[in-house]
Amino acid sequence: MNFKAPWLFLRFVGGALFVLGLVLMVFNLYKTLRSPVILVAKEA
Repeated sequence: MNFKAPWLFLRFVGGALFVLGLVLMVFNLYKTLRSPVILVAKEA
């Protein structure tokens, strides 16, 4: 049990960081795609 616990913890932390990075990437992509649309809408 003591031997497996660190592995489970590392896997959990790794998975959480991966998901967080994915969410941040999607959020940045969303902002990047949305900004020109707002600028064009204001210009029109």
